[in-house]
Amino acid sequence: VDMGRPGGGGAYMRKLRIDDPMAMIGQRLFTGRLLVAEYALEIAAMLFASTREYSDGKQCWGPKGNVPLSSIPQLASVYEHAERKLARINAMVSECKRLLCVLLPKNQMPETALQDGIACSKIVACEMSIDLCCRLQQEVGAHAIFLHSHFGQAASGLQGCKFAEGDTRILMQKLARDRLKTTEAKGSEREQEIVRLLIGKLMKGGMKAWATNSDLVYELAWLVVTRTVDDYAPGTSLGVPFILCKM
Repeated sequence: VDMGRPGGGGAYMRKLRIDDPMAMIGQRLFTGRLLVAEYALEIAAMLFASTREYSDGKQCWGPKGNVPLSSIPQLASVYEHAERKLARINAMVSECKRLLCVLLPKNQMPETALQDGIACSKIVACEMSIDLCCRLQQEVGAHAIFLHSHFGQAASGLQGCKFAEGDTRILMQKLARDRLKTTEAKGSEREQEIVRLLIGKLMKGGMKAWATNSDLVYELAWLVVTRTVDDYAPGTSLGVPFILCKM
């Protein structure tokens, strides 16, 4: 922005020359996806923090005296898994952000590997935040239905994150589609098995087979996501978000 002389008004002027408009759109999309991923993780972190404060202070009956709600096994397990998983996803998002920030001042587009890493960051941050917050909601009793618990606000915020800057389902389908384009033996045995299965089904049934085998498509996509997370932030298994569990 060129503000001009004080009181004299100003005008918006492009300071950075970008010859390819699609590159400019792409840069906005990549930064937007990382921002959405960070926001989803922040929503989850805030909800877990406020709920933990409540459950630490909530006393429940125990055979040897009252105990805090936080110590109940199923809730304690949710807290433990959430802390580990959210920390790992945060590490991945931070690394993708660091790599992208090196390129942006140079007006350079990220390579395909980083583009996929950013897409996977958005997917895993949104889907795992939704999954963990839903699991938390099931273990804190009636507290979750009250306005001051913030579960309603968190659900709305995460729903927005899921669809902002690329629907996570669409992004996952793109990952699966791109994975089928290469016959390179990479990933787990299960990933390679699904690739062979889907290629065979598509050769027989055409694109209709893509829809009728959506469970395999999303399973493949999630395997690609978790493999990509392993590349950026190695650690223990993230598991599978409930939305991808078969009905």
